Amino acid sequence: MSKHIIFVFTGTGNSLWAAKEIAKSHDSCEIVSMGSSTEYFVENNYDTIGFVYPTYYRGAPVKVREFVSNLDLRDNKNAYVYAVVTCGNISCSRNSIVHLQELLNEKGVSLSYAEHLAMFPNYIIMYDMRDAAKEETERSAIGIQPIIKNIRQRG
Repeated sequence: MSKHIIFVFTGTGNSLWAAKEIAKSHDSCEIVSMGSSTEYFVENNYDTIGFVYPTYYRGAPVKVREFVSNLDLRDNKNAYVYAVVTCGNISCSRNSIVHLQELLNEKGVSLSYAEHLAMFPNYIIMYDMRDAAKEETERSAIGIQPIIKNIRQRG
């Protein structure tokens, strides 16, 4: 049986929702919060290792960078490693993926797949969230489907 793990960091719940949607596509998938600890040893050989987190200020959150810096992946060098970065439409940035890739490279691990998932922006002074939430949520539910497909097919 294949084993999967997703490390998630979430502020408002968008990234947690995305992680749960991805986890549903696997037979056996653990979800571990990057906010709960600063050190985590990945003891078992996993087939896939995912990172799901939001874009903060056009980059990866400090908590994510700290967690990944302290993450021990020595027993998982051959895993398919992916990232899904949630962001508001106005704040999508590749820097958040570049930050993760640099940290993983230091550990001798390559990022196999990375994608952004547009979610409704949480900076609500820019728009009336009540008017856009339903439409944006539906768009995100559609937008995550090709991401899940790519992860399953190791695209």
